[in-house]
Amino acid sequence: HSDAIKMPNLPLGDRKNMAYMSTLVTAGNGIGLVTDTGMTTEVGKIAEMLAQSEEPQTPLQKRIGGLSTILIGAALAIVAIIIGIGLMQGMDFLEMVNTGISLSVAAIPEGLPTVVTIVLTMGSQRMARSNALARQLASVETLGSTSVICSDKTGTLTQNKMQVLSVWAGGAGYDIGGPDHTDGIYRNTVGDEINPEDESDLMHALMIAVLCNEATLIDADGEIQVQGNPTEGALKIAARKANLSSEDLTQRGYEILERYPFDSTRKMMSMMVKRPDQSVVLFTKGAPDVLLGKSVQARLDGQQQSIDAVARAEIESIIAAYGERALRTLAMAYRELDADQRNASLEDLEQDFVMQGLCGIMDPPRPEVIDAIAECRSAGVRTIMITGDHAATAQAIAEQIGIKPGDETVMTGAELDQTTDEELQDIVPTAAVFARVTPEHKLRIVKALQANNEVVAMTGDGVNDAPALRNADIGVAMGITGTEVAKEASALVLLDDNFATIVAAVKEGRRIYDNIRKFIRQALTANVAEVSVILFAFLMMGDDPLLPITALMILWINLVSDGLPALALGVDPMEPDLMDRQPRPRTESFFAGYLGARIIIRGLALGWLAYFIFDRALDHGFDLAYAETMAFTTLIFAQLWHIFDARSFTTLYQKNPFNNGYLLLAVLGSGLLSVTMIYTPFGNLALGTVPLSMRHLFMLLFLSSLPTFGLSAIKAIFRIRYL
Repeated sequence: HSDAIKMPNLPLGDRKNMAYMSTLVTAGNGIGLVTDTGMTTEVGKIAEMLAQSEEPQTPLQKRIGGLSTILIGAALAIVAIIIGIGLMQGMDFLEMVNTGISLSVAAIPEGLPTVVTIVLTMGSQRMARSNALARQLASVETLGSTSVICSDKTGTLTQNKMQVLSVWAGGAGYDIGGPDHTDGIYRNTVGDEINPEDESDLMHALMIAVLCNEATLIDADGEIQVQGNPTEGALKIAARKANLSSEDLTQRGYEILERYPFDSTRKMMSMMVKRPDQSVVLFTKGAPDVLLGKSVQARLDGQQQSIDAVARAEIESIIAAYGERALRTLAMAYRELDADQRNASLEDLEQDFVMQGLCGIMDPPRPEVIDAIAECRSAGVRTIMITGDHAATAQAIAEQIGIKPGDETVMTGAELDQTTDEELQDIVPTAAVFARVTPEHKLRIVKALQANNEVVAMTGDGVNDAPALRNADIGVAMGITGTEVAKEASALVLLDDNFATIVAAVKEGRRIYDNIRKFIRQALTANVAEVSVILFAFLMMGDDPLLPITALMILWINLVSDGLPALALGVDPMEPDLMDRQPRPRTESFFAGYLGARIIIRGLALGWLAYFIFDRALDHGFDLAYAETMAFTTLIFAQLWHIFDARSFTTLYQKNPFNNGYLLLAVLGSGLLSVTMIYTPFGNLALGTVPLSMRHLFMLLFLSSLPTFGLSAIKAIFRIRYL
C-alpha cells in the first residue's frame, strides 16, 4: 500500500509501502516512486557488506600455524644443542651436523600435512554421504569446534510447508494428522482418531475451506505439491484427510457462482456457491476477529445459535489459544442467501454470518530437529534462532523444539537498533531468538558472538544472509532453497536443508579433530624418543659418547616405521563420549588436556629404554653395530606399542584394539618392513644394521611394551591425568 508509516525503526519486512530491488512482482500492477538506486538500495547495502567482509581463518588453521612455529623453533634449538654438545666433547663436526639435521627432521612431524589432508578429505566424504557438502576443506573440522549455531527458522528448523495443525468446529477441537501431523484427524481432548464423516460441523468447516480457495494440489511422483498460496494449499491438504476435494465437490453438484478474492481491506475472501439442492450460500474465510465481528450466529454443539457473551468468549478463547501457539488463525463462516439477496453489493453480502469454525496453521518443526537440538545442548553447543519472522511465532517454535527451554532472551530487530555493539556482546550469551532481523543485524550478532570467543556456525539461504555467512567461522548454506550467492559465501552446503544434518557434521568435525590430535601425540612422542635417546647418550656416556642410532636409522624410523601407522590414526572410529564434551575454546591448543605432558613423558620413557638397551649391549661386549641395531629395534617396537595408547584420551585398557583394521595392518606392515631391514643384506648396507638373535628380537619386542603398558596401568590405577 502507499499509506505513510509513521512508526520509527520499523523492520524491513514490516515496511508494507516499500518494494525492494531484486525482489519479484508475481501479481498485480502499480506505480512506484524510486527512493534509492544502486548501492544505496537494501540489496546494494548487502553487496557492500559482502565486499568488505573477510573470511576468517578456521580454528584448525590457527592451531596448525601455532604448532608449526613451536616445531620450527624446537628443531632449530635441537640442531644447535646437539652440535654444540658434540663439538664440546670432541666429536667429528661433519658427523654432528648430519646427526643434528637428522634430529631436526625427526622433531618435525612431516606426515602432519598429509594426515590433515587425508582426514579432512575422508571426513568431507562422510559428511557428503550425510547430505553436508564441504566447499572448503579446512572448514570440515571447524564444525567440531562450534560452540554456537545460529540457525534460520523456515526450512531449516521447520519443514517449510504450511500445515493445518488444529481445527475448531461446532464447539469441538481437532488435531489434523495427530501428534506428528502426518495422517488422520484426531479429537484433541482425548487423542482418539475419528471418522471425519461422522463430524458434520467439521466436514462443513473443511468444505468452506476447500471451496473458498484458489490453490491447486498436484500429485508429483506421489508427493503433493501446492500451486498457489501455501496457506490455502494447507487447507486443501487438511480437507483431503477427510476425503474432501474441490474436484469431488464439483462432481457432487457444488457450483461456484461468484468469486470475491481476498483483499487487505476486507481481510476475507468469499465464494457464492450453489449447492446440489439448488440453494445458494456465501462461503467466507478470513481474519477471525473480522468474521467474528460480522457474525450473528455460530455452530456450537451441533446447533446453530445466537452469539451471546458466553459463545463469544468461547470463540475468543480459542483464537487466543491459537495465538499463544503462534498459529496463523483463519475463520470459516457462511450465510444462506435468498433469491433477492444474491445481487446485493459485496459490502451487504458479507454481513450476518454464521461462524462455522477456526483453523490454526503453522510451518511445523521438522520431527528430527528436537532430538538434534537436545544433542547439541548435551554437547555444549548452543542454538540461536535468527529469523525474519515475527517474534511471537519464532518464540513459540523455539519453545517447542527446545531452543528456548527457559527464560532466555527473545530480541527483535527494532530492539537491536537501539543496542550498541558492547551491549549486544552482553546480551548474546543468554539470547535464544532474534526475530524480525535485517542483514546488518545478522552480521552484528555473529560479530558479537565472536567477540565473546564463540566459534559461530551461521545458516542461511538468501542473498541477505551472505555477509553473515562469510563472516561466521563456518557459513552453512541451504542446498535446496539457497541462492547461489549464499552458497558461494558459505563453507558448507546442506543438501537437504535440514538442521539435523548440521549436528551430524558437528560429530564428524569433532572426530576429525580427535584423530589429528591422536596423530600429533603419536608423531611427537616418537620424535621426542628419537631426540632424547641421543641426548641421554651425550649426557650419560662421558667425554666420548657413542650415538645409539645413526642418522639414517632416525630417518627410517621417522618416515617409514612411525609414519605409516600414524597415518592410520586418521581413520580411527569416533570416541564414545564425543558429543558429551563441551566445545573446544577458540584459543585452545593441540596440547590441551595434558597432551603436551603425555608426549614428553612417554617420549622420554621410550628414549630412555632405547638408550638403556644400547648401553647394556655395549656393557655385555656386543659391538657398536649390534648395540645400535638393538636400540633401533627397541625404538621401532616401542613406538608401535605406543600407537595403541595414542588412540585413547583415557588409557589403552579402555579402548578396543581391533576396531581400526587399517591401523592393525599398518602396524603389522611397518613392523615386518623394519625387521626386514635388520635381516637382509640390503637393509644392513642401507642402514648399518646387523642381524639380531631371535632371543634378543623377542626380548626387545617384550621390553619395548613395558613403557606403554606400565605407564597406562599407573595412570588407570592412580588417576594421574598427565600420564
